[in-house]
Amino acid sequence: MDRMLSAVLEIVPDAILSAPGRGRVLRWASQFPAFALESTFGFESRLDEDSPQCDLFLSVQPRSRFSRHLIASGAHSRATASARGLGGVLTEVAEDDGFLSQWFRTVILEYDLAASRAPETEPPGVFLEPHGSFLDRRANSTPSASGRGVTCGPQIMTSAICRAVGRATDPAELGGMERVHRALPRTATTEHLGALPAREPRAVRLVVAMPKTEVIRFLRRIEWTGSMVHAERALHWLDRLRGDAETATLACDVSAEGVSTRLAFELFARERWHRGRPRFWASMIGHFVENGWCTRAKATGLLSWPEGDYLLTETGVYQLLTGINHLKLVLHGDGIATKAYMGAFLLPR
Repeated sequence: MDRMLSAVLEIVPDAILSAPGRGRVLRWASQFPAFALESTFGFESRLDEDSPQCDLFLSVQPRSRFSRHLIASGAHSRATASARGLGGVLTEVAEDDGFLSQWFRTVILEYDLAASRAPETEPPGVFLEPHGSFLDRRANSTPSASGRGVTCGPQIMTSAICRAVGRATDPAELGGMERVHRALPRTATTEHLGALPAREPRAVRLVVAMPKTEVIRFLRRIEWTGSMVHAERALHWLDRLRGDAETATLACDVSAEGVSTRLAFELFARERWHRGRPRFWASMIGHFVENGWCTRAKATGLLSWPEGDYLLTETGVYQLLTGINHLKLVLHGDGIATKAYMGAFLLPR
């Protein structure tokens, strides 16, 4: 994997990932086979910090070679609890009659490579991506896709993501998920469900989409203790730059203590990430810079992000499809942080 990834990293702007940062990524990547990049992968960059480091995401598709590799690793006698849990979830997602395959398809792994600690010693974050609208808030009255009549409520969601990271379901955490689920507007949909086992405090990350007009009412129903003024300002800013978007995508962390004061708005383009162009994001990134939410170096790096390339490797020629997938505005206390997520895909030629 390291040689294939090295060819990709060469075209990443230095402001986003420096030479030492590339070395860190490649040292970590040496533990994986080359086919770990057979599906979509991507990078996360913190925009309000100067450090040119990135976290890495790997997408795992059902029945893929990478999926089978992870399943085999989880079945090893010396496998960690997180590896066993991930392997079990990947097995169920891949089976047509698997219980979890009714709702979940893609599994996304997040590796905290920008952190100061050694990433090799910590389990990855895991995100489950639903297919269709089977995690729609209205699914309480809708049969599952397989016709088995089971709906995916907060109990199944919480159990699935806890299992995927190798930990037991916490009743108090489940209670928090149930309260949040009851507070969601009926038109809300779950976009992702995740857990980051290397981070404290323990929580389930719930990413939901809902009409922008419902956001503040939802936050009041869950008795969110963060700054409502900041949330209203963020929504006002979204209206200014994306007035045509009727939906807001929120990411919140649900724990045994309730919903964290950390709240993130995820901002997507109208087109798929590999078809968009950096200039689409220019006004948003410019606004980030004006407000001190993004360094000028990171802004320059993002706007010069490559639109694709052809890579010659030892295994053949590949077309690299790449682009900015989304930006994130994070509210936490009185501070605001921003992040960018870039996707990539290698297409054999």
